[in-house]
Amino acid sequence: MHPKADRLSQVRRHLSDSLHVDALLINTPSDVRWASGFSGSVGTLLITGRQSLLIVDSRYGDQAREQSSHCEVVVANALDARDEELVRALVGDSRVGFDDKRTSYADWRRFQSTLGCELIPLTDPLAALRARKDQFEIERIEAAAWAADRSFTDVLPMVLQGGVTEREVRDELESRLRIHSAEGPAYPTIVASGPNAALPHHQPGDRRIREGDSVIIDIGALVDGYRSDMTRTLFVGEVDPLLVAFHELLRRTQQEVLNAVREGVAASSLDAMARAGLAEYAGDILHSTGHGVGLDIHESPWLRSNSTDVLSNGHVVTVEPGLYRVGIGGVRIEDLVLVERSGCRILTNSTKDPSCPQSAPTT
Repeated sequence: MHPKADRLSQVRRHLSDSLHVDALLINTPSDVRWASGFSGSVGTLLITGRQSLLIVDSRYGDQAREQSSHCEVVVANALDARDEELVRALVGDSRVGFDDKRTSYADWRRFQSTLGCELIPLTDPLAALRARKDQFEIERIEAAAWAADRSFTDVLPMVLQGGVTEREVRDELESRLRIHSAEGPAYPTIVASGPNAALPHHQPGDRRIREGDSVIIDIGALVDGYRSDMTRTLFVGEVDPLLVAFHELLRRTQQEVLNAVREGVAASSLDAMARAGLAEYAGDILHSTGHGVGLDIHESPWLRSNSTDVLSNGHVVTVEPGLYRVGIGGVRIEDLVLVERSGCRILTNSTKDPSCPQSAPTT
């Protein structure tokens, strides 16, 4: 059962305890889904101290009523009809919060002229609630991580023998995700070989994997809306000694950071630890150390230098240090972990050995 009613109660407490508003307008699909259970691509959720109103267009009426039984569902296609419903629901409320990062200027102007309330800009208003995963969410993220592990293991021999293109590896990985009960990839799968591995977000192309390549594979699965995230780097034959040095240092540094993950740790301190461990190659660091994962592939908390987040029991985050050298290649090692009070539980279990296949994960 989806914990819809509890989520809506959490948001109502959040309105007064943290946001200091009377009501909250939610348009971001993942926020709407988290709070109400509705998985359609378009919908407006209004939560007040008295009710939860979900407004959808006629494509989604039946779906919304089925998925969001704890909300009042209204079907309205025209903007003025939607605004009339909001005005009706907001009688008695004077301060209405909205997400200032995801509400368009056109919508804000319309709300200003029609709602008759003070609009309060809020940044990621549900981020703190969504960051702490409940058991419903953890089970789905675990299933997604398992599917990615199995798919990666299936494709290891194909990569290590070389001769195939990045795109062929990507296609086989994503096919395997579905065989292992995922809905599909959590994000565009990255397969980056040779000099392309120096590009952290390279998209697979027609380059053939060959002897001497490092191959970065960044794969995640999607299960019931929830995502996983994992990266491994493989070596095909003998590679440049710099890549070997990168991998050895990254593996040690990543393990040090993993050992430090626990409730109460500042996320920025983990990023600082990773950078200190890689200081010998500071110029080859191109991204921060990690991020939260859930209904979105990138969400709070953020493991980066300017983060103000503090890890808490139930957070699910990546730990993904990487080193990249133009013209030679790159190495990234990434695990997805569940933060616990005294440490963390690693959810991704694929081999980190860059040149040796493993047996398929069994758990």
